[in-house]
Amino acid sequence: ASANVPDGTELDVLEYELKYNRPDDLEGEPITVSSKLPLMFVNDESLIRDIDPKVKVLHAIQVAAEMDDRIVELINDRRRDEAIALIGE
Repeated sequence: ASANVPDGTELDVLEYELKYNRPDDLEGEPITVSSKLPLMFVNDESLIRDIDPKVKVLHAIQVAAEMDDRIVELINDRRRDEAIALIGE
């Protein structure tokens, strides 16, 4: 836990709102999903060492998506060699 936050304290650190239109009704009323992301502060150091496999998978998916975006950007800028080099990383 933090020096300023007691062990077991839960704080909302992010409030978000996602609005989207259904693919079959692009002109319709958008759907809204709102929530908060809480974090719980704890003194259990094993949580740093033993990362949940689901979190590892989600992180890998996020990194791959960011790489895909960068590769598309490079290809669109006609920087093919840089795109190929990025794929090899």
